[in-house]
Amino acid sequence: MTRNQRQKFKDVRWQDRSFRGDRFENAFFSGAVFQNASFTDCVFHDCDFKNCYIGFGTSFRRCRWERCDFIGPYSSFGGASEFTDCAFLQTLISDASMEGAVFRSCSMSGRLTSLIFYGPDCPPARPTVFSEVDMRKASFHEVDFRCAVDLSSVLLPESGVRVFRNPSGALSRGLRAAGETLTGEDRIPLVVFGAEFYDSQDPLVFDQPILSELLATAKAREVFEQIVAPYAA
Repeated sequence: MTRNQRQKFKDVRWQDRSFRGDRFENAFFSGAVFQNASFTDCVFHDCDFKNCYIGFGTSFRRCRWERCDFIGPYSSFGGASEFTDCAFLQTLISDASMEGAVFRSCSMSGRLTSLIFYGPDCPPARPTVFSEVDMRKASFHEVDFRCAVDLSSVLLPESGVRVFRNPSGALSRGLRAAGETLTGEDRIPLVVFGAEFYDSQDPLVFDQPILSELLATAKAREVFEQIVAPYAA
């Protein structure tokens, strides 16, 4: 079905439904819940999703989101959802929960902001799983991978991120220890980047916006660069 004019889907619950080949264009979803549904070969074009829960046991196969926005503190992709051969093109994803989401053979471009991806070492948080995911054309702003997220088959953004090896937590522990020797604004970023939930995360991925925000003092930047230098990926 094609949405030639702006249509609003407020508080809709699509439960136990199947969609195949549907096209949603210029639509606004607010508070929508997709539960135990399936979407195959569907396209969402110029759609906005605000505080929507599109996971919840839902599967997406060969679907595309084109110039869409996912916003709102109650947004979620997780809840045992599966995305297979899907593409997020020039799409904004902000503040959404990714717990329990599985992405297989997917691509993402656009802006990812204020997101936390948990691995299996953060119970009770449900891990996000990536397999063959291409993020080279995405931009990160405060995107956080922690607790052993497997990034071995992920192509990270081509610019705007720094990637460091963290074998057995050596780098995160080093940052944490260095932070404990400092005070005030010099101390805060090193303790943050060396948090214990990073000890099992390898590699560590820090995007430039969060580095610029937290490494606010010359001393903090100097100590940080000294410690991370041997671990550059």
